[in-house]
Amino acid sequence: GSRILVVNALHHNPHQTHLNLEEALAFVERVRPEQAYLLHCSHRMGLHAEVSAELPENVFLAYDGLQLKIE
Repeated sequence: GSRILVVNALHHNPHQTHLNLEEALAFVERVRPEQAYLLHCSHRMGLHAEVSAELPENVFLAYDGLQLKIE
């Protein structure tokens, strides 16, 4: 399986061209990576700390300046 998955999750509501949070989490569940990072999140998603607290333990909200070390 994948060690790291990066996937977009625009916000909670369905969107025509982006995954919403529910769709992104379903994709993470199917792929089953060690870690997943959600990016391209709208301000309508909610506060970073509050959304992060609701995510599975291996799923994280990406943020500006985040760097991942891939070996």
